[in-house]
Amino acid sequence: MQLDGKLVLAGTSNGNAALVRYTPAGAVDLSFGTSGRVTRDFGATDSGNAITLDGAGNLLVAGATNVPPFNFAFARFLPGGALDISKTDDISGGMDDRSFDIAVTSAGKLLVVGSSQGPTNWKTTLALYLPDGSQDCGPAVYPVDVLTAASSGGPSSGQVMLNWLNPSYGPYD
Repeated sequence: MQLDGKLVLAGTSNGNAALVRYTPAGAVDLSFGTSGRVTRDFGATDSGNAITLDGAGNLLVAGATNVPPFNFAFARFLPGGALDISKTDDISGGMDDRSFDIAVTSAGKLLVVGSSQGPTNWKTTLALYLPDGSQDCGPAVYPVDVLTAASSGGPSSGQVMLNWLNPSYGPYD
């Protein structure tokens, strides 16, 4: 839900990641994008799996594209629907990757969470990006064997602490 009470949904339309915005009364908001809708072609058959707002009210969408193989995909749209940044990323180096959620860290970085096909099974994967969409220092954290989340800073802080274990690189907070 945007700050003005309008609701934006993410999904898929005609093989592209798609957004549609509704007014608080439930009608399609024709002032958003083109006739209330925005699509993003990441290069193949794409999906929009999650949506959130950043501190400036921009819309962040996480999904996947099946540019062989499947890859993480995310985009940032300005509040009115104009595309700001768009990114695809082959996280696991040639195996299937799909992003299912996106969040903004307290430092303004973009945390994209998804799964990647490991040698024997799917693993949770985390990737951190700078606000301009470029990857933060180093490769994505792949694979994650244990992921825990807990509230930090008290119940009204809106902060969550993520802890994960990656056998190749060690534990992270």
